[in-house]
Amino acid sequence: MRISFPRFLASIAITASLAFAGTAYCAPSTVEQSIAALSSTDEETQISAISQLGVAGNTAAVAPLTKQLMSTSPLIRAHAAHALGAIGHDAAPAVDELVKLVGDADPLVRRQAIDALQAIHPDRQKVIGLFATLLSDSDPAVRLRVMHAISDAGKAAVPGLSAALKNEKAAFWACLILREMGPEASEAAPALTALLSEAPIETQREAILALAAMPEAAEKSIPAISKCLDADHLKLASTFALGRIGKIPPEASERVMANVNSPDPLLGLMSRWALARANPTDEPLQKDVVERLAKGVASENGWIRSASAQALISLHAKPDLVIAELHKTLPGADPAILGDAIQVLASLGPEAIPHLTAALKNPQLRQPVAAILGEMGAKAAPAVPALIGLIDDENPRTANAAILAIGKIGPAAKEAVPRLTKALEEGEGQTPHDAALALGQIGPDAKTAEPALTKAMTSSEDVTLRVLSAWALLKIDGKSAAEKILPELTAAIKAKAPLARKGAAELLGQLGAAAKEAAPGLKGLLQDDDAAVRDAAAQALQSIDGEK
Repeated sequence: MRISFPRFLASIAITASLAFAGTAYCAPSTVEQSIAALSSTDEETQISAISQLGVAGNTAAVAPLTKQLMSTSPLIRAHAAHALGAIGHDAAPAVDELVKLVGDADPLVRRQAIDALQAIHPDRQKVIGLFATLLSDSDPAVRLRVMHAISDAGKAAVPGLSAALKNEKAAFWACLILREMGPEASEAAPALTALLSEAPIETQREAILALAAMPEAAEKSIPAISKCLDADHLKLASTFALGRIGKIPPEASERVMANVNSPDPLLGLMSRWALARANPTDEPLQKDVVERLAKGVASENGWIRSASAQALISLHAKPDLVIAELHKTLPGADPAILGDAIQVLASLGPEAIPHLTAALKNPQLRQPVAAILGEMGAKAAPAVPALIGLIDDENPRTANAAILAIGKIGPAAKEAVPRLTKALEEGEGQTPHDAALALGQIGPDAKTAEPALTKAMTSSEDVTLRVLSAWALLKIDGKSAAEKILPELTAAIKAKAPLARKGAAELLGQLGAAAKEAAPGLKGLLQDDDAAVRDAAAQALQSIDGEK
């Protein structure tokens, strides 16, 4: 689970704080000068030096930056934590001091400390208990950061989250995280169930939804969930949970059936769905529910439309029944609301491909449908001709979505090679990049594209396209392409763009011993400013040495 959080806000906060630090300061030009500037009595000078060290990412800065975490100035502590986070895993020696700052009196410092620990990725057990206690922090921004950090810890976070459920201020947030973790958090089911008899109504609802996300573990919780059917604010969540678990006890079944004709259309729909989930062999009930859900998918009410689509997907009804009912309700629907129906069709597998292919005729649906076909892989081969046609679409985003889908379909899309070759040669913007990627994904069957790829690799002014073309040639010809691509990759590891350097290093690693002449250049990358580039170079050198 990953709770989305705009990390750039942290940088904005740091930048904003500099605006109040005084007049502009010319940052030192070397790591040594920046470290020396940390001893200045001028706070602005210290902050500028700290920021410079964070950008440089040099491990020599870790110890002096760690000392700055003990500063009496909140701004210095916050900037130092931010800089250590920018250095990443190499800043592991600072973890103990950063952990202390998670409880700092200043919320900005707490936020930056949490972000830094998240970036450094220390031993999970070392910090997860501390993070769990901070779920009740008074600062919403801190809670969001804590949720993001805990989400990355996975199963190791469950004991701490279970303990947090006993904290009234933290329980609601802990339920949210456990819900997103799903079955991985099954050990928390007893603690979640305990909330259903005593917590505030909002927390009870989130606890029920968390249990719904771990259906197997929640079976023992069915009696407690069933009792919540009597509470007006919990009826919908309880019905959903019982449907997800797929078992409704007799005493609860009557209450669920009573809600089938509820004046609340969403509750009525969910009640039918839950009954159908609990009675999969009842064909008349299945047909009735599929029919009603299909109508819901075409509703103008966004909540009903989305809920109906998700319910229809999770019902696991017979594909032919679902397709037949959708065909009855969707032809006259507003094209703008068909996105949920597309998701339902995608869940049905290969049987839905003709219907998805037909949906490509709708300009409003082309991009999402192309993406879905791509995710289906080789099974979506029948849609390739239609996708090829979209490469000429007037909307460049649609064209690129079609090319990416063709690439994901792979060798089964070999009939697209001529059109992809043309897109590589004549396309603009992102199109040549996507075309090179797709040709590489098709592999040996794209051999006729080799001249165009070779030209792009040797003549393009775009270094990223040159590296992508080299990758495609490697995928098409295997290591026999080494002699052709080696000079270009050796040059690309000196590119200004970190992504190009990283890609070139990775490809050189794939060539193994055949790339031994590039070893000196790769050794130079071991001192690169970008950590990902350094890692790629180190792995490439290991691969080259390993094949000697």
